[in-house]
Amino acid sequence: MNRTTENECPKARSHDLFVQELDGELLVFDEAAARAHCLNSTAARVWRYCDGDTTVAEMTARLGAEVGASLGADVVLVALSELGDRNLLEQPVPTLDPRALSRRQVLTSLGATATAGMLMPTITSLAAPTSAAAQSGTSNGGTSGTSGTSNGGTSGTSGTSGTSGTSNGGTSGFSG
Repeated sequence: MNRTTENECPKARSHDLFVQELDGELLVFDEAAARAHCLNSTAARVWRYCDGDTTVAEMTARLGAEVGASLGADVVLVALSELGDRNLLEQPVPTLDPRALSRRQVLTSLGATATAGMLMPTITSLAAPTSAAAQSGTSNGGTSGTSGTSNGGTSGTSGTSGTSGTSNGGTSGFSG
C-alpha cells in the first residue's frame, strides 16, 4: 500500500440509498440506479468505516481487530474497489488500480484456511425491476418481479403475495 492510499479517508454514499442489516450482512438498495447490493460481513464493515475521517490504514487495523485475524490492507482495498465500482462511495478511492488487486492474490495472502474465503469482501448486485414490471410480472430486461400486499402497515412480503412472469435472464427482483 502506498502512502497516498494509506491516508485516504473514503466516505460512504448515503443519498438515495435504503440500507437494511440482515444477519451481519447489508442489503443496500440504490434508488437512483435501481440496483440492490448485498454486502457480505467484511464488505459491510468496510462500508460502515467509510465516514470520511477513518483512513485506509485505520480501517485495516479495525477490521483485523473485529474479525480476530491479522489482515493486510489488500482486503480493505478490494472492498473499497468494489464499493467504488458500485457507486456506494461519495468518490472512488483514486489511488486504487484494479489491475493491482487480484482476488486470488488477496486470498493467497489470507492463507489457505476455511476462514480466508469468509473474510474476502464480496458484493452481489442485481438490477431491480421497474414498478410497472414488478406489478405485471413481465419485463423487457429478462427479470421476473414479485409483488405482494402486506397487512398491518409493515413492509415486506408478509400477508398475501403472488409471483408471476417469466425470466430469460435468471435474475429476480422484488417490491413490497
